Amino acid sequence: MYKHILHTMMNSRNEFIIDQKLRKYEELILKYYTQRAEYNLQSRTLATMIGFLSIYGSLTQTQLKKLTKFSKSTISTGLSNLINVGYVVKEKLLGKREYKYFLKFNSHDSIDDALGSVKPEIFFLRQKIRHLETLKAEKKYGADFLLDRLKEAIEVFVLYQKIVDDIKNSITSNIGKNTPQKRINFSKGDFEYILKDFNKDVKEIENETIDFFKFQSAYSTLTEFTLIIFVYFITRKILTQNKIKELTGLSNGKISQVINELKKKRFIIKIDKEHYNKWIPKQMERQYIYGIPSISDSFFLSGIDSLNQMLKWEEKFDKIKTELLENRIELEKLQGYEKIKKAIINLLNLMVDYKKASERFSKFLSINL
Repeated sequence: MYKHILHTMMNSRNEFIIDQKLRKYEELILKYYTQRAEYNLQSRTLATMIGFLSIYGSLTQTQLKKLTKFSKSTISTGLSNLINVGYVVKEKLLGKREYKYFLKFNSHDSIDDALGSVKPEIFFLRQKIRHLETLKAEKKYGADFLLDRLKEAIEVFVLYQKIVDDIKNSITSNIGKNTPQKRINFSKGDFEYILKDFNKDVKEIENETIDFFKFQSAYSTLTEFTLIIFVYFITRKILTQNKIKELTGLSNGKISQVINELKKKRFIIKIDKEHYNKWIPKQMERQYIYGIPSISDSFFLSGIDSLNQMLKWEEKFDKIKTELLENRIELEKLQGYEKIKKAIINLLNLMVDYKKASERFSKFLSINL
């Protein structure tokens, strides 16, 4: 009798979990999310949580802990991060002290976490630009430089948001109109800022920008050190490993690792010192120098690479969909069949949007390169 009660209790606790016979499909979906995260230098932990939420629809922290095997604090911190950037919402369970969490994609502003809204970034940057314009008028050192960097960034975000909105609304984007101003060359002044630092008021705005991207931006899904160094490249344009160490306090090994990852993803480039030899300070002649010559090129080139990487999964998802439908009579009796089928169909629908985004990113680059 006791064994029967215990068995019933265990079943009730596990009733939300996908049937073992369907687990291979669940594992493949999760593999997609984690591999995508690794390719994009994002948090594998957050990707795993997003993956499970995409399959199960909604989950409590207790259920997420059981599925992911993550600690309670890791789950709580991860969910808070995803809520802050608008990827997840929570809803209190009726008559209980627990909340259920679910993805907020396909909302008015976002398609999913890969093609999400950057409206918070646009709003934040506009505020900082207004402040920097005041500091520039006061001739605070570095205000004009950081102002130009943030203006370039906001132009890119505005264009990107238009592309996402147009895809959602099935509108053909007029890419050639109001595109960001092309900035592809480095100047003598760009190199000077490696040796000097911003005025303290300007530096405070830079720090606020890093904190925003770290905690409230869609970029907060990047691994922590990658995000910090990447944002410094946005604000500083040109950096050496020594300057990054001065700004972040990170070890040479970690900095080298992140730089190699950012280069591979085409976020940054290694600068040809011979080409800019007359402008490079003597103190930097023996150092490698890296930079972002164009924020728009960096953004859209890395975006195309990321989208094309995800599109490689389309054939696998299509094959799973066929298997699920062909074996429906046998499989639909199993716990989680409808969840797996819905998750696969959603992913295939997203592939259509990814293709559109990749085509429009490529069109922008063909006009501007």
